[in-house]
Amino acid sequence: MPGRPKRKQDLILLEKMGEEPVRELLESAMPIAEVCRTLGVGKRALMEWLEADPRRAGLRSESRARAAHILAEQAIVIADDTSGETQRDRLRVDTRKWLAARWNQAEFAEKPTTAIQLNINGLHLDALKSVNELVRLDKDTDDALPHDDGDALPHADVLPEGK
Repeated sequence: MPGRPKRKQDLILLEKMGEEPVRELLESAMPIAEVCRTLGVGKRALMEWLEADPRRAGLRSESRARAAHILAEQAIVIADDTSGETQRDRLRVDTRKWLAARWNQAEFAEKPTTAIQLNINGLHLDALKSVNELVRLDKDTDDALPHDDGDALPHADVLPEGK
């Protein structure tokens, strides 16, 4: 990295520091920009350092998944506080809920729900209309429906006319 002495210095500093301080800051639900300020490194250097080693590749996502619990606790505290501004507090709670759901989808994301409404009467009526239409077609063509021992469908309308 000949043209990037600051990034090179940041990477050396991160190597000396090790994973633990980075993990602690990420798990505290601190924004990345603030983590970088606290560590004294640039954002690009931090991201490059995290991605450079396969052992550190999951450090950010694992730390953020644990930080989601801190965000959830903060949301509870904010929601229970009655002294603040309602709109601002609602926004703070919603932001923390959203981040918690993004950082730890397994525990905090809303599960999709599927609602099915089935009208059995409507299905039954449709089936009867279909049978009625088949009987009418059978009468019109004067062809008997296939049967094996005399159990043919009756040649009468299954539904009253007009339905």
